[in-house]
Amino acid sequence: MVIEEKGIKGDVTEHASGVIRMKRILVGVILVLLLILDLGLYSIWPLSQKVTGSWEYKEGQMRLRSENDRWQLTIPNYQGIAGYTMCYQGRWQTRFSQIYEGTDISGSVELVSQEVNRDTIEPLFQDNELFKVMIDTPTKLVVTYTKKGISGMFGRQNIDSFFHFKLTGAPLCGKPVLYLNNPFFSEERLLFLKS
Repeated sequence: MVIEEKGIKGDVTEHASGVIRMKRILVGVILVLLLILDLGLYSIWPLSQKVTGSWEYKEGQMRLRSENDRWQLTIPNYQGIAGYTMCYQGRWQTRFSQIYEGTDISGSVELVSQEVNRDTIEPLFQDNELFKVMIDTPTKLVVTYTKKGISGMFGRQNIDSFFHFKLTGAPLCGKPVLYLNNPFFSEERLLFLKS
């Protein structure tokens, strides 16, 4: 009988260690599945937080800043004119998980007096139905385009269709890349890297 009790205890001990091993494996599988689910939801769920931050154009001076659902694209020294910065502002609208479009877009021009001959440029913006003066200090002049100004520059009053963005890059697999897709700015899509 003593021999049988030892055999039963050995079977119980083996069974208990097998149960513990199975529990550990099950916990590990659940953790891996949760991680995959988290990454999967991140990549398919459209969030403006994915594009929040500062983005820089890979080959130039353009900068895209994004905070919550608002963004601003600045192009310093626009058309080679030092001190002349072209700005576009808008809101993010998510189309798909990685596709974003601009909405409520407006354009503005910022002139820095130290770099631009203000006497030459300022008359273009004063009493002009294409622009509205927003900031006018001795060092800085900021004007925004009116609807008529946007229509004159772009050939339409609504320029929302000019701003299509695509986000690529998985959160743990490398640096995200944001592309601006529009032939108005470039024949090829413009690549922005998160800075």
